[in-house]
This record gives sequence, structure tokens and C-alpha cells, in this order.
Amino acid sequence: SDMRFLKGRVGLELTWYDKRSTDLIYSIGLPQTTGYSSYFTNLGEIRNTGWEAALDLKPVIIKNFHWDVRAIFTRNINTVERLIPGLTRDIIGGFNYIEAGFPYGYLRGSFSARTDDGQLLINPSSGMPFLDPNPGMVGNPNADYKL
Repeated sequence: SDMRFLKGRVGLELTWYDKRSTDLIYSIGLPQTTGYSSYFTNLGEIRNTGWEAALDLKPVIIKNFHWDVRAIFTRNINTVERLIPGLTRDIIGGFNYIEAGFPYGYLRGSFSARTDDGQLLINPSSGMPFLDPNPGMVGNPNADYKL
């Protein structure tokens, strides 16, 4: 929606979106025993939902000059909805992964092992924390919002 006030000196635009992208062509890695390194296929489905709000201001309007100011706030949440059958997770570069139920390009890594109440489990011989044997999402490279 688009709203204007005070003879056009103040404006506000609001947009909400929910977009699903399919037919995303992607290179899937293959075991070397197949004789190929990868093949291209339809990846699955990614969903982007979010808000965008824009504020327009004209704080100065004189005879030969006017000053326009525009601020835009965007909040986008992307989620991998599903992957092709047989693919549960794949690396898309660096430490970035794609997996159903997670943000596109999430960062995957190791955690320090902890007790049920959150205390670190320390190796008595080295003094270093034990690693949790279950790696998982350690970060989301997608911004919470943009301004």
C-alpha cells in the first residue's frame, strides 16, 4: 500500500510478500566412484517471506530547490522448504549449506559438548572442551533486516 500526507511531503509504502521459488538449477556433488564430479538438477523449493517499508520525506521545498529523503526497511526470511528426493543436505560453498527447514546458505560447524544444564564438558588431560559429535547450524549469513 502507498500513502501520502501533507501535500506529498510525507509518504509511506508498505509491502508484504510470500514467494516460493522452484526449478532452481543446482550442481549436486557425486561420489568419485561414479566417474563424475557433479550433475545439474532442480534443487527443490525455497520460500522468501518478508516486509518492506519505505518512508519518503520532503523536509525542504523552496522555489528552485527541494530535498527528498527516502529510508527503506526490509526484513526477509528465507527457508529451504524441500530438496529433491535423496538429498538431505549439501554444501554450497565454503561452510555454507542447504538443508530443508533451514535458511539458505546457513553455516554449519561443531559445538563444544555440554551437560544437560549447559556446563562445558572438559577433557581432563588437555583442559580443552570435548567436541559434541553432532555438528549443526552455527550461524545464519542472512541479515535480520536491512535499513
